[in-house]
Amino acid sequence: VVVGEVHGQLSALHDQPARWGWTADFGVVDDTAQLDSKLLADRRVRDLEQLTNAPVTIRRPDGSDLDITGFGRATVRGALPWTVGAGRLPRNDDEVALGPRSMHDLDVEVGNTVSFAVHGTLLPMRVVGTALVPNTADGTVGRDALFTESGMRRAAGAIGFSALLIRAVDADAAAS
Repeated sequence: VVVGEVHGQLSALHDQPARWGWTADFGVVDDTAQLDSKLLADRRVRDLEQLTNAPVTIRRPDGSDLDITGFGRATVRGALPWTVGAGRLPRNDDEVALGPRSMHDLDVEVGNTVSFAVHGTLLPMRVVGTALVPNTADGTVGRDALFTESGMRRAAGAIGFSALLIRAVDADAAAS
């Protein structure tokens, strides 16, 4: 019975990648300006989103820290869909959407404020949503934070690795 249940859950994850935050057809690591230009000129590309990541630290009310991966998003073309469980995606640089595990670990809800520890100071941000991020950083699914690109710079104090998430015009274009 347990084997059947695990198989069913794994099949659902494979067949419905949005359940674990993956809504792009594919991703490209080591993004460059030259690659961005080529993809913008490619008529097969419908949606193109830049995703940067860096470690961020959230200060809990008891003074302890939660270290997670922060992701900053910048739309280059189109409108890549995101898996949002509650609320919405951040639109301003003082807003954050947290992964469900981060929300649980911090015991926060949409509408609460969390503080990021950045170079010895605390930066408050309003939680505007619960979102699953297509994790490109080998982190735990759901234990992360999603920002605008400028919000990410503020919360992390720097920008780390950059990747692209791409959705093709249609399934045949994604395969070619």
